[in-house]
Amino acid sequence: MKICIIAPNFKEPTAWMISAYKTAVNLAKIKDVKVIVLTSQTKGSKKFEIIEGVKVYRSKAIYIPDPFNYAFTPFIFSDLRRLIKKENPDRFLISKYMFFSSLTAFQLKLLGKKFVIQTDTFPGYIWFAPSRLLNIFMWIYTRTLGLWVLHLADKVILLYEGLVRPAKRLGLKKISVVHNGVDFDKFEKAKPAKDIVKFKDGKKLITYLGRLDEVKGYKLALKLANDLKDKAKFLFVCGNKYSTKRKELAIKYPFIKFVGFRKDVAEIFAASDIHILPSYNEGLPNSVMEAMASGCAVVASDVGGMRSIISDKKEGFLFKRGDYSKFKDLVEKLISDSQVLKTIKSSGKEKIKKEFNWKTIGESLLKEI
Repeated sequence: MKICIIAPNFKEPTAWMISAYKTAVNLAKIKDVKVIVLTSQTKGSKKFEIIEGVKVYRSKAIYIPDPFNYAFTPFIFSDLRRLIKKENPDRFLISKYMFFSSLTAFQLKLLGKKFVIQTDTFPGYIWFAPSRLLNIFMWIYTRTLGLWVLHLADKVILLYEGLVRPAKRLGLKKISVVHNGVDFDKFEKAKPAKDIVKFKDGKKLITYLGRLDEVKGYKLALKLANDLKDKAKFLFVCGNKYSTKRKELAIKYPFIKFVGFRKDVAEIFAASDIHILPSYNEGLPNSVMEAMASGCAVVASDVGGMRSIISDKKEGFLFKRGDYSKFKDLVEKLISDSQVLKTIKSSGKEKIKKEFNWKTIGESLLKEI
């Protein structure tokens, strides 16, 4: 079986669509399944490459940066036609529905191809950005063209249960819920990264892994690091998207270790004690699942599908988005109470093993495509 995943971004320096990447590489691990990806080509990425067994074709794009983070790919339709002729995929999966790449739904429908759409939220409906202008655009899109795209799909796959009710309110009938997941064995068996252990120097290590975008709440993470710098070490894994901003922040906050893109995320989490994610909006965050699989305690804002992963005070701690005081109190509790930290780590790890392990999720997803 050959599956074509159409995604707005994939694994590239300018932009990163982690859910599409995880879906592609993990489906490719299933016996007799081949995965190809059609995505945008932004600055620094190749027209074609093979990533972890996945063929990745890219269509030239004009990238609109934060807070939009939008790839405009005017040639994606002709590129899709050529890809179909060359690769002849059996099935198609469109990752997200709010990006330009999702407009290929009309082309697939005209060609008589069956396809599913996988989404982790409904922007402008239950997900909102820090930008008022962007929210207006998303509100209009989700109720017009975006809704049309969703209804064209043979099925809409939702990444967590909390999306079922809004999906039904939008009139979607052919829906199913399949969580995203992690390669649990990889994260459980990872050894701590030596450079991170050295930086940690015997103290508790708090890790922020995410883009330096407003929606990720990175400024709250910076404030926390500044306030708790005498109680713990802080590591920010930010990727390469804003390298200049990262360097400026490293000068302003010398007590934080800032790193760009790292391939050894599992090893970084293995060296960490607490993972923080103070996002203002999320879908089903991969970093949280990966951190928990590694045995990290998680403190995150209560947004998106977070409650599908974490039962508050059991597998992690949740706080109302933007509530810095609560955020700080919860992190301080984990720093000061070793028993609570140990319990949260253990419970979180078990939750991921049972419910978000790609060994079982991959087969479930395959049945829905």
